[in-house]
This record gives sequence, structure tokens and C-alpha cells, in this order.
Amino acid sequence: MSVNNRTIKKILVIEDQPDIRMLIRMTLNFDHYELHEASDAQMGLKMVHAIKPDLVLLDIMMPVRIEVSSPAIEDGLDLCKHLKNDPEYCAIPIVFLTAKGQSVDKALGLDAGADEYMVKPFSPLYLINVVDRLISRESFS
Repeated sequence: MSVNNRTIKKILVIEDQPDIRMLIRMTLNFDHYELHEASDAQMGLKMVHAIKPDLVLLDIMMPVRIEVSSPAIEDGLDLCKHLKNDPEYCAIPIVFLTAKGQSVDKALGLDAGADEYMVKPFSPLYLINVVDRLISRESFS
């Protein structure tokens, strides 16, 4: 798909808080982004397989579903590690959007393979800049 000679990029937002998902939707509601949403890491993994997004916005702390999944994905860190270790999905840029703002948390997120780490509350303009930068980098890979 394309709009004005631009390929529409798929962004998957994996966030348990509906108000944060709405803020992200309002921030990134441009004609060249197709937004998809999941409310937990296990559903997020299923959606990655289904839609093969161009970028993932991912929370770290989310409720764990009762169902047992294989692989065991309990939070955003698990999901990020899983995707970055999978040859089919390792090139997808991942941005953590999380309330965990201490330096040790950021180090854990980046060690898990995240391409960017943003702390809530976040600047919508900064989010736009990060997404645009990572998606344009992905387009030239």
C-alpha cells in the first residue's frame, strides 16, 4: 500500500493502558502509518506473527495472561528478547515506552535489544521523531 508514493508502515503498539494507546494513536495518526494494538505481551507476539510490523512500540510492565504460552512471554522485556533472537523478526525496530525510568531499567531494556528507550510521560513530538527515524532507517536496510 502507498499514499502519495509513500509506503504505509505498520506500527504495533503493545500497551496495557487504553489511555496510553489512545495518546499514541492520536500522536501517530498520519496517513503513512497503519496502527495496530495489543494489550499484553502474549497477544503482541501473536500480532507480530500476523501483521509483521515495521516497528513495535512496547511497554515493559503488562499483566500476565493465565494461559501458558510457548515461548513463555511474561512482559515486554521477554517479548523484546524473543523477537531480537528470531531471525525472521530481529530487524524490526523496537521502542520501549515505559514508566520504568531508572538507569538500570534502561540498561536492561537496551540489553534486551530495544532500539530506543522512552520513559512515560513522553513527549509526543519526540515519539514522532523517534518513530520517523527508526522507520526510515528500517526502509533503507
